[in-house]
Amino acid sequence: MDKNAGKTELAIWLAAFIDADGMVGIHKQPNNGNGQLCPRIVISTACEKTRDFLGDAFAALEIGHYITHRRGQKAGWMDTWVIVIAGMKRCKKTIETLLPYFVTKEEEARLVLQFIEERLSYPMRRGYTPGQLAIVERIKDTKLNRNFSSYAGPTKVKLVQ
Repeated sequence: MDKNAGKTELAIWLAAFIDADGMVGIHKQPNNGNGQLCPRIVISTACEKTRDFLGDAFAALEIGHYITHRRGQKAGWMDTWVIVIAGMKRCKKTIETLLPYFVTKEEEARLVLQFIEERLSYPMRRGYTPGQLAIVERIKDTKLNRNFSSYAGPTKVKLVQ
């Protein structure tokens, strides 16, 4: 039996979770007073069973991640767990693994991957090029305008009024 047989199924599940309840993007984090741009993939869940499944799936695909627990801040708010994949190499591996299965977050994933590849091929201490900053702006625009784009998928659906 192929040792990767179940990994494709896990990749599909993870891409679906990220499409529905996740975020693929660039996070600006403080670094000595300057902002450092860091690729991040994040999924939040209030379900312990889902948290365990996601943690096991990322581990099975050998994708480094961490999970933080956030207590509900107000009465009636549920506790949540946040699964985070951060950094150039981890996000690159994750996106390359999941990209064939993304639907909603496909464009953001492609742009983040492009940003990562440009950063890894450029001396890090030199700051960000105008092209790299333009990719970050395209990611923001994609997120803002996602619901305004037309989907021309495999089948067209006629809306009935």
